[in-house]
Amino acid sequence: MNKDKKKNGISETIIVLLSIIVAYLLTTWTQSWFDSIVKYFLHKSHTLPTITTVTSIYTAVVNQLLRSVYNCIIEHRPVVSSNLKTKYANNTAIELRAGKTETILWHVDVQKGKKSIEGYLLIKFPDWLDITVKGDKKIVNEPEFPLNYKINLKELVGTSMTFYFDVVPKVTSRQTSSTVAVECLDSSMFIKKNLSGISISFREVN
Repeated sequence: MNKDKKKNGISETIIVLLSIIVAYLLTTWTQSWFDSIVKYFLHKSHTLPTITTVTSIYTAVVNQLLRSVYNCIIEHRPVVSSNLKTKYANNTAIELRAGKTETILWHVDVQKGKKSIEGYLLIKFPDWLDITVKGDKKIVNEPEFPLNYKINLKELVGTSMTFYFDVVPKVTSRQTSSTVAVECLDSSMFIKKNLSGISISFREVN
C-alpha cells in the first residue's frame, strides 16, 4: 500500500472517531438544555430518537469542522521533493559499463516551508559501486556507512539544490542491478514527501 494512502486512511479513521467522541460528549453536556426545549415545545421528556438525532447532527458538524482544519493544515504543510536522474539523458534508470564513470544528479526541493524543518533525507548506494561526491558540505557521510549520504532538511527550507555523484562499478564480471532510493528520517508527519529513486544496473560486455 502507498504510504500516503495509508496515512490518509489513518487520518480518516482518526477524524471519524474524534467526531463520534466529541458528538457524544456534546450530547451529554447539552442534554438538559435539549430536555428543556423538548418539554417546552412538545410538553414531554426527550426520547431516544431525539437524542439520536441530536448526536447525529453533532457528529456531522464536528466531522466537517475537523476535516476543514485537517485540510487547512495539509494544504499548507511543507513539501519535500527529491529525485535522482542521470546527468545528460535525464533518465531514472542507468546501465553502467566497466571502468566508465557516470554522473547522477540528486535534486532536492523544499516548498511551503516557512520555518526550519526537522529531519534528514538519506540516500543509500549499493556496495558494488564506487562513489565520489562532487563537493558540497551540506552532504553528510558517516565513516561507518561510507555509501550512505544524508542532508539536514533544516538547511534546505525554501530552496532547491542539486548534488552530484560520480559512480563507477567495482564489479567487472557479473550482471547486477539495484534500486537507489531516498528516505526521509526523523521528520514530522505533516511533511509531504515526493521521493523518487533511480535504477542502476551493470552488465558485462564481452
